[in-house]
Amino acid sequence: MSIRLFIHAGTHKTATTAFQGVCFENRELLATWGVIYPFARQHSELAHQLQRGELNNLRCLLDLIRTKFDDDTTLLLSGEDFENVLVDDEMAITLENEVAKRGFAPVEWYFVFRNQVDYFHSIYAQLCKQGVVLDRRKILSEIVDKGHFSVSHWDFDYNFAFDYDRYVEDFATTRPDRVYAERFDSFRSPFVGAPLFQRLGIGEAQLAHLQARAAAVGAPNQRADPVEVEAKYCFNELGIKNDADMEAKRIAFQRLLATRLKNLRKDMARAETELAAKFKDTAFF
Repeated sequence: MSIRLFIHAGTHKTATTAFQGVCFENRELLATWGVIYPFARQHSELAHQLQRGELNNLRCLLDLIRTKFDDDTTLLLSGEDFENVLVDDEMAITLENEVAKRGFAPVEWYFVFRNQVDYFHSIYAQLCKQGVVLDRRKILSEIVDKGHFSVSHWDFDYNFAFDYDRYVEDFATTRPDRVYAERFDSFRSPFVGAPLFQRLGIGEAQLAHLQARAAAVGAPNQRADPVEVEAKYCFNELGIKNDADMEAKRIAFQRLLATRLKNLRKDMARAETELAAKFKDTAFF
């Protein structure tokens, strides 16, 4: 038996924040069950560093776990930005090579997927907070043509997969029996992350105990109001910082916002139609 590395790789907007809260707030309890959830509420920064070729923090973490814990230990990492590996296989290979050098068991990957239409709405609302500028029609075309869309941020190049069936099948080809895909609704039943904890070998009595503690962690993130989303995209495009004067700025941009909201309804209706046509026969629609 070797130390097990289990990576919860999102995807984005699938109760990842809520799950990470459960893990972080209960990390001492998890450790008594042989599951180590290390040092941070979530671990997407490791994905960012992998993309930049910066491996020191990953190596230090793996070496620490190798030194301090027995072979029946599971190292659990959770970061939705690990979703990138579905599109960028080299990122996964780099991590897996570092893990193999230290005698760990082969890495296991766990993905959660939601209906593609819901995912499009949620990820669009989320990205306004990152200071990026998105062309809704352009990213929709990219999704339909390629099965994913990409966004470059100052510290990370994001890849958001929508053609789940194809990407998971391709990713799993060289990782048989080590790639798990879960539906968003089942991931939250009977509490957020329960199927993943079961996959880690946590028993029913332990799950019941964890469920009672998970209820105290708090509600998951809520999708922002469409007016707030479009206001932030306006400010992003014009290079205006979001701050305490948000309401005054929103009033100043009422006409621009009205136009964006009018176009938003048209664009989102088109997106729902095209995404449904593209993915209606896939496993996670």
